Amino acid sequence: MNAGVLVKSFFSLVLCSGWLTAFHFVGNLGLVQAVAMAPVSSPSTVNYVALLARQVKKCKSVQEVMDILSNETWDTDGGNEQVFAQALAVCGKHKDVEATLSILKRVPNSELCRARAISICGNSGDVSRALTLIAERPLLTSGPYNSAIASCGHEKKWREALSVIDNMPKHLVTSITVNAALTTLNKSRRGTEALDLLNRAESTWNIKPDRISYHNTLSALLSSNQLEEGCRLVQNMSKSGNSETRPNNETFTRIAAAVSGKEKERATVVALLGEHIIDTQAQPGQFSGFQRWNIPKVGRGKAAYWTIGHIIVNGEKDPLIVGLQPNRNPAVNGMKLCFYRKAEPRSQKLGYLLMINSVNDGKPTSQFLGQFVDEEERGKGWAKLWLAAWLQLCLQANIQPCTGKMHKPLLCLVLQDSFGMLPKEGGIQAELSPGNEAGQVILYSSSRALEGAFSPLDQRKQNIKLRSQPMNPRGRPIVVGTSFEWPGHQILLDKVTSVLDAKWEMIEGVSEQTLQNMLLGK
Repeated sequence: MNAGVLVKSFFSLVLCSGWLTAFHFVGNLGLVQAVAMAPVSSPSTVNYVALLARQVKKCKSVQEVMDILSNETWDTDGGNEQVFAQALAVCGKHKDVEATLSILKRVPNSELCRARAISICGNSGDVSRALTLIAERPLLTSGPYNSAIASCGHEKKWREALSVIDNMPKHLVTSITVNAALTTLNKSRRGTEALDLLNRAESTWNIKPDRISYHNTLSALLSSNQLEEGCRLVQNMSKSGNSETRPNNETFTRIAAAVSGKEKERATVVALLGEHIIDTQAQPGQFSGFQRWNIPKVGRGKAAYWTIGHIIVNGEKDPLIVGLQPNRNPAVNGMKLCFYRKAEPRSQKLGYLLMINSVNDGKPTSQFLGQFVDEEERGKGWAKLWLAAWLQLCLQANIQPCTGKMHKPLLCLVLQDSFGMLPKEGGIQAELSPGNEAGQVILYSSSRALEGAFSPLDQRKQNIKLRSQPMNPRGRPIVVGTSFEWPGHQILLDKVTSVLDAKWEMIEGVSEQTLQNMLLGK
């Protein structure tokens, strides 16, 4: 069929019946043929490539992706790189290395796809394949090299990371490359090697270290019991003429955390840097642990948060920012999952979800305690999306989610109906119906237990109306006043994937083990 005819047919279907119907009738074969047959530079081809890329992004399984890409007439060297990049992103979510390598063979000259494939191999624990992809062909950009070094960091293969940076073309080494290598050395507790690389950055590659470079080196020195060298590094930072590399609160927090409860080491820091470093900069709880993972920090003081991902939301100009905040109470290993709307001069906080993460009987768990939504944002469906983000983090970190005792009917409904969470014994069987007023809910139970579970104050605050007779039509069955446990990995994964629908994006460079350590405060 002529490509122009397919173009017209497709857009006619879009106008008449919508995108999904158009894709259903035109089908993958026709769409791929249209893209492959039309000239790469034509506007219609560019539109189809963008459409197909979005279609691939929505795929919930690797097999769906492979089915779309299975047409043999596909122009792998044309302007279709974004489609294959999205296909690799789906493979990355499922950690499917074999499918990743199969797709890369279709676009061997795409450095973007090669960089993604390297990251997928690294995140899946297959560093050897990641390094093989680097050695296969000459590269023109630093992206694949940076991904390879980050992959080494996931498995603490610091020698391989240094080999990559030392053997790559000098003109491709950037500050990102150096910091990726320093991060690997930090994770591997190689203080001497980190200090050597920091010193070589400017002399070998003409790259001036930034504060991230210094902090990675400092942490590597502290974790390898080289406290004096770490203090001297801070002294050098203090002498720097660049305000961007001088010590800040985060610098001193790392030192204070390293010597906490160690009198001899504390005396060393006091002698080299002063008493005030220990007394005024230390932070309780998990605050210092967040610094160690080198995820982006936004703000300062109590309002500071660490960006962990983004959620694409229909109707929002920019993706929502998802950040972690540690609980400042050292007696409670709690954490907030916060949600922000991008705004100037600072992001707008929409609300947060509170959880306590711990290890019980050898199993890491994350217990959901509740969530708070800003008053102006209520009624917009955030509860379901935010719970999906929390559950997605649990799945990615291999942490088993559960909840505390839940009393809010709408939260109980979302947990059971949208995510298949299983109520434990002791809850109240009830039926939930919408009320006549905006935001009101009606609860009915055949027992009188609801009256004991919801005080008049609870009913007023949550806008709940209790009934002694069932509604007509009957309400939706729920269980309230109990805790919930997960339904199993695959069931929960399917439920979460359905809710998020490819809207969740984790920041790059965070492996399953790193994310688990972050959430558990290790």
